[in-house]
Amino acid sequence: RNGWFDEIKKIQKENPTIRVVCPTAPIQPVTINGGMSMTSWHDLTSLTEISTQEFAGIDKTTEIVSDLIKSESKLVPASKIILGGFSQGAAMSMFAGLQYPERLAGVIALSGYLPFYDRFEDMVSDANKNTPVLGCHGDADNVVSFKAGELALRTIAKFNPNTNFKVYIGIGHQSTRAEIEEVFRFVNANLKSSE
Repeated sequence: RNGWFDEIKKIQKENPTIRVVCPTAPIQPVTINGGMSMTSWHDLTSLTEISTQEFAGIDKTTEIVSDLIKSESKLVPASKIILGGFSQGAAMSMFAGLQYPERLAGVIALSGYLPFYDRFEDMVSDANKNTPVLGCHGDADNVVSFKAGELALRTIAKFNPNTNFKVYIGIGHQSTRAEIEEVFRFVNANLKSSE
């Protein structure tokens, strides 16, 4: 288990009415991994050249995420669902979440990047143009560059005034207690405001 998963589960323990769902990406070949199979939401050819990516498989993943939201919205309205993830999960949370046709309570992106950032604004649903977005990234991340994370949130902030980007000095591709505390605050504030 990842440390962030255990921390996120604490949100659920402290707030027993919150349901936490952590899906695992399918296993598939990944170009950047020499074509070897690994858990991955979509293919990557580089972690430094986000603008030249094709993100093969991203449509299938967007469908998986949308279906998960639809399934969860049978239990609670979509307006009470916060979508979040780490790394590729962060990318998919922003990408699929902001395209979802019903308003969500929020989107959390930890150490992520934004697929198709150069045309993403045109892909966003009207329902989620102002959905609160929290992005967190370590400035020493050597897996998903800090610049990629910053570009993702800067891109979203151009059309969404409810975008907040937190920088963690000296932190690599990982989560910290301070970051998870920020996630706790975001979840609590946005679930309360969606009531």
